[in-house]
Amino acid sequence: MLRGQLSAFSLELPPYRMPQVGQVLLRSLLDRTLFVLGRAVTVAAPAGLVIWVLGRVPVGSGTLLTALAGALAKVVDDYEVPAVDDVTCANVPTLTDGVNW
Repeated sequence: MLRGQLSAFSLELPPYRMPQVGQVLLRSLLDRTLFVLGRAVTVAAPAGLVIWVLGRVPVGSGTLLTALAGALAKVVDDYEVPAVDDVTCANVPTLTDGVNW
């Protein structure tokens, strides 16, 4: 094969087999499905568990989840949204103006 000195090294390869379309599709679908399920287990399951625990722990007349939601509502209610200057927005068309884009 090669010019020069002979070598005792030989590389054995397995016989080549043509890939089967069904096997390739099945394997790729299974791999993607397992990847998505793995991500769901690592992210969504713990988040769901935390929400479930917060909804089950009693605090006063409600649960810890309702207490946290009430505290968040107070924070949101205390936040003031700055007023929009009507002069700067006077010429901006909206979807209800009937403008055909």
